[in-house]
Amino acid sequence: MPALAAFLEAEPHWKELLDAVHERRSPHAVGFVVPKAYQRDIAVAYAKSLLCREGRGDCGCASCRSWNGEEHPDLIFAIGQGKADDAPGIERCREMAEELFLLPTSAPVRLGVVWGADKLSPPAANSLLKLAEEPPASGSLLFLMERDALLPTLRSRLRQLVFRFETGSVEALAIPREAAEWMRWLAESKKKTPEQFRLELTGWAAEALRRNHPELAADMESLGIVIEKRRLGAAMAQDMVVAVVKEGVRCEEIFGDLWEA
Repeated sequence: MPALAAFLEAEPHWKELLDAVHERRSPHAVGFVVPKAYQRDIAVAYAKSLLCREGRGDCGCASCRSWNGEEHPDLIFAIGQGKADDAPGIERCREMAEELFLLPTSAPVRLGVVWGADKLSPPAANSLLKLAEEPPASGSLLFLMERDALLPTLRSRLRQLVFRFETGSVEALAIPREAAEWMRWLAESKKKTPEQFRLELTGWAAEALRRNHPELAADMESLGIVIEKRRLGAAMAQDMVVAVVKEGVRCEEIFGDLWEA
């Protein structure tokens, strides 16, 4: 893979974002869709500019001098209990939110970084909605993900950058409506993986939001996460999709609190 500097140089939106940071007009919440191998380096590169008092990352200010390798007192990582890039649970998300409301130690703002944002459970993602929309005056958020699969309700509250070589993307797919469309979908989805069901349902959720059906969108998001997380087989996934999307059965009637586990 190319060096990080060359990788970033090829991304025109990256320079626009750093210019906005330097001019103190950067968005309060951003999302990076980027291969895992680059995620930590890009997060640190963004943090060095955002936490710098001059917005450049190398001005020698008190904040720049506070870096210890890739650690900074105003840089907060929200990670899961397993690997460093696992999605954090609802409790860790709440803890990070509380930390963002503390005054910065040396930087102009504090930055909370959410790893595995495309794998957040619905409760964890919902706990960040208000924070992403109205963060504290001295707090910012960065969501890292491998796929453009962030829950649409959360995605609408941030500026997202999709870097080259992303591992996947979500298209705005049409939700089946007529009986013939459902029959075709059932035939085509017999061999889909849990990840493919998740991506498709995320695309459907985006369409449902555009059509002003937020409850259906939320149920689609939750269903996709459960299918992927529980590694459900195609036949069972099909039955659940038909029940929720076609028949209008609410997710909680099928799963209860299953997706919170």
